[in-house]
Amino acid sequence: HIVDFGSGSGNSCLVFAHLLRDLPCRFTLVDIKPQCVSIGKDRTEKAGLEASVAWKCGDVDSFDEKIDIGLATHLCGGATDVALNKCIDVGASFIATPCCLGSIKFALGNDTEVKTRVDGCAPVLKRSNDLTYPRSKWLRDELTLEEYAAMTSLGDCTVVVAEEGENELRMKGKRLLDADRLALAREAGYGTSLGRLGSKDECGPK
Repeated sequence: HIVDFGSGSGNSCLVFAHLLRDLPCRFTLVDIKPQCVSIGKDRTEKAGLEASVAWKCGDVDSFDEKIDIGLATHLCGGATDVALNKCIDVGASFIATPCCLGSIKFALGNDTEVKTRVDGCAPVLKRSNDLTYPRSKWLRDELTLEEYAAMTSLGDCTVVVAEEGENELRMKGKRLLDADRLALAREAGYGTSLGRLGSKDECGPK
């Protein structure tokens, strides 16, 4: 069972469903936006994938079905951490391509609400109050929460910075945030790897 958290209208996962249509896989695509789910259902029907693809309209934390593989591709801010927690809690494999790292600041502290950007606004994503930042013991031993918050802002950059050296500093911030999430998984017994997508021209501005 492959679950795509923050699936949008299925741009990525419907392709996987088509490519794996002859294998015993089922897919559930989860998105908080009703319009995306409606478009995705229409796409699924037109592609003839209704037998293997289901849709859920709701936030990540409300999903409570069995997961074998979790996808969190372009899931904003702290919502990525909610999705990874879902996977780690049940020992599911996962693939994440995080974005909007500056939005992690909305998830810091002890609140049970995570704000994540949708269509330029900041709706509230309910979650279990079990997220700790930094995510891993490894990084919590090295950074205070205030230092971590500063690093999230440093890493939230999607354009080339003109000042010499600053862009590389921002990229190091991004890599450290990713490494922190993977260190959490390793502490839970996972084997992990960290990669990088292609250029902006190949993958889009994010």
